[in-house]
Amino acid sequence: MLYGILAAASALLLTAVLSAAVRVPALRLGIVERRRGRRVPLLGGVAVMGGVGAGGWVGGGRGVGPP
Repeated sequence: MLYGILAAASALLLTAVLSAAVRVPALRLGIVERRRGRRVPLLGGVAVMGGVGAGGWVGGGRGVGPP
């Protein structure tokens, strides 16, 4: 149980870090959407998939992640 919580918490932390990391390249490359005059980066989904995928991969190797 504790390992599952640890895997989920680490996936959340990794997703937050990756979201911040892909923001700058998205703004520089122009991968943005205009909302109310602001530029909103669109690479957040890549960060979410990377964080959740890494958490599932590590958790699955330890036997605590989804099958």
